[in-house]
Amino acid sequence: MKKIIFFLIAILAITGCSRTSSYIYEIKSSSPTVKSTSPRFSFDKSHLVDGDTKTSWQIRTAKGGVGEWLELKLKEPMDISEIVISNGFQLKDPEFGDLYFLNSRLRKVSICGDDTKCADFNIIDTKENIHLAVNFKKVMDIKIVIKDIYTGSRWPQDLAVGEIKLVKEKSVVEILLSVLAIAGVLAGLVFFIKSYMKKS
Repeated sequence: MKKIIFFLIAILAITGCSRTSSYIYEIKSSSPTVKSTSPRFSFDKSHLVDGDTKTSWQIRTAKGGVGEWLELKLKEPMDISEIVISNGFQLKDPEFGDLYFLNSRLRKVSICGDDTKCADFNIIDTKENIHLAVNFKKVMDIKIVIKDIYTGSRWPQDLAVGEIKLVKEKSVVEILLSVLAIAGVLAGLVFFIKSYMKKS
């Protein structure tokens, strides 16, 4: 019984917890990454998909990133139902303080799938995850164009983005596997509780 439960949990993890980094083979941007003068900070593009909201990708331009773009190239065609963005540099530094407000953040973006289907999104200024609903079918490329920013109080020319997550639209098979896995885990818990109550 335990082996069955572990197997079902594994199915649930595989179907529901894939990281965005596993979908992407290249990240491109129109401007080079900011080179930090401090060894404590790195602003590489890889931070966009490292699963850590306390790291960030940053660029520096005269307009604070307005007009620049970011491109995620996928390993294979994918159906994307949602893009989740963690805005700004969400780190409280002992020297500089709250870096979220000191750097510029996304305010308005245009997101395109394969440079064909595009949509504009207004982004609220929050440290919470921002969920943007899209309907991209069999795309190989996601392009985010920066239309407007919230200006940073100390480094207005530096635009920071913490994390970008692509939410893959699940197939019918994946949905069924998830449902079966959840049902199996619940059944296992019920069995365990009943067995425990009988022993006690």
